[in-house]
Amino acid sequence: LEVRATGVCRSDWHGWKGHDGDVIAHGLPFTPGHEVSGVVVERGAGVDLPIGARCAAPFILSCGCCRECDRGRATICERQQQPGFTQPGSFAQYVALPRADRNLRVLPDNVSFESA
Repeated sequence: LEVRATGVCRSDWHGWKGHDGDVIAHGLPFTPGHEVSGVVVERGAGVDLPIGARCAAPFILSCGCCRECDRGRATICERQQQPGFTQPGSFAQYVALPRADRNLRVLPDNVSFESA
C-alpha cells in the first residue's frame, strides 16, 4: 500500500516509549503507525484488489481462520498482526499488509484518505 494518510495515537507513543511487548519482542528499529489509508500499488498472491484501489486498513489484521474470527470477533483474532507493533508500520512511504484480501477496505470516492 502506498501510504497517503496515517494517524498518530497513544498506542504509537507507548510503542515508542518501549511500553508495548510486541515492539520489545521484535526490537529496534521499528516503524510505528497502524491507522492507515492509501493506494494499492502491488499485490501478493491471491489478492484480488485492483492496482490503484483507494483503501483503508484496520488496526488489527485478522486471520479469518481461528476460533475468534469464526465467531465474528476479528478484533481478538488469535493470530492477529498489527502494523507498527508486530510488523513495520505506516509511518513510511509504503507498507506491506498481510491478508490484504481480508483486511483492506475499498474507500468510497467521497471519503478522503484523511477521513478514512
